[in-house]
Amino acid sequence: MSTVARMPAARRAGRARNLYGALPIVAAALGDKFGVKVIVAGNQFMTDGSRITVPAIDLDDESFKDVMIGGVSHEGAHIRFTDFNVWYAAAGTNPVRRSMLNVVEDVRIELALADDYPGTRQTIAKMFEFYRQKGEIKAVTEQDHPATILVNYALHRLRAQHLGQRCFADLAELGEAVVRKVYPAGAVVRLHALFAEVPNLESTRDALELVDLVLAMLKEEEEKARQPPQPQQGEQDGQDDPDQGASQQGGSASGSDDGAQDAGGDARLV
Repeated sequence: MSTVARMPAARRAGRARNLYGALPIVAAALGDKFGVKVIVAGNQFMTDGSRITVPAIDLDDESFKDVMIGGVSHEGAHIRFTDFNVWYAAAGTNPVRRSMLNVVEDVRIELALADDYPGTRQTIAKMFEFYRQKGEIKAVTEQDHPATILVNYALHRLRAQHLGQRCFADLAELGEAVVRKVYPAGAVVRLHALFAEVPNLESTRDALELVDLVLAMLKEEEEKARQPPQPQQGEQDGQDDPDQGASQQGGSASGSDDGAQDAGGDARLV
């Protein structure tokens, strides 16, 4: 039995009230905005820019405090750094675009928050470790939709690479193997180059522009991968006269597919 579970029920309830009572103070400080309301509802953390919604967590769980402080820290960072006009305008567009913006913006604001409050790196990381242990953060698989693979791989890789959140490290490695099977090779190289730019982003609009570059790049690489292979110059010359082409190749008119390009699977973003 955990230490928390051994506490008398009244004491656990009082402990929870104290923590919930402190959350608006934490949110106001991290969000750099007075009057931030914190309400308990639903099953996830979220913010609309003026209030933060937190889920009801099992009071007997040892991670209760870490999860609450980590979640409020993250949402406070949104209040402090996210341009909600840009966010809401993008949220009504392509769902993949919206999801990718959420991933990139989350990493951007946590990096910015850690500049002012270094301790938030650890509290937010503990929150994600809690959800990983609960089985709510999972590896991508080849059976997932390509768009799902992209979004979740971005989540795992960016958090492992730029925030040092260890609970995502193995998921990022597994995800990269899947991404290399699903997307064209050129797309993966360019994707990683774009991911490397995340620490340089200074605004929500910068994050959205990066997302748009990623989606445009993937569309371009997909179209390139679908193009038929271009014949070699010698083959083009020989095709003017089929008999001449056969004699130049020792009488063989093989229709080998060795030069066909691998489209890397169905990488359409719907």
